[in-house]
Amino acid sequence: MRTTALWLFAGSLLVLLSACRTPVRPSAVPVANLYPTLHPSAVLESSRPLVLSEGDLSALLAHVGVLGPLRVHGMSAAELSLARRALERHGYAELDARRTACPVRWVVLRGVAEDGGSALSVEAALSAPPAAAGQGSIDLRRPPATVETRTGRGGSTVTVETWSGTADQAAVAVRRVSPAGSSPTWELHCRTRVRGAAPPRP
Repeated sequence: MRTTALWLFAGSLLVLLSACRTPVRPSAVPVANLYPTLHPSAVLESSRPLVLSEGDLSALLAHVGVLGPLRVHGMSAAELSLARRALERHGYAELDARRTACPVRWVVLRGVAEDGGSALSVEAALSAPPAAAGQGSIDLRRPPATVETRTGRGGSTVTVETWSGTADQAAVAVRRVSPAGSSPTWELHCRTRVRGAAPPRP
């Protein structure tokens, strides 16, 4: 009888603990992804390791207007440090805010070769026109330089309008992506020269 009572007590305790278990929830703050989730993994083949200080990386992201919103919505300095190390290791990192209310939905950072040197490519998806457009002398009130039609998910039509410019010797492009029947989103593409590539990977 005593053994039976102990088993019944243990079973009741397990039921109680399972009922009180806190569910695992996705991160509600922007986080760093060290490997591609927004591009095919093959993008790593054309990415080039870069050595950047956290100060330089922060300054570049602040200059294009994405760092402030990410920090306001909870991105920690540790996430930026992870992204910097991923750039140094294999030339690719993401800052992912898709599970948050941040107006910067995601940022892709890539090291790329350019004119015999290295450049940092920054791609960002935004819920509103980027402030950095003005820095690139881009007037979004003017007609776009190019208009393309693509096929989206489920065979839907997606219209992509692109404006281009330069700012501080960096190439800047702004895209308005308009899926049929949905509100448009905005993308900022910026490529700027940086000092040197990382040493070869061991």
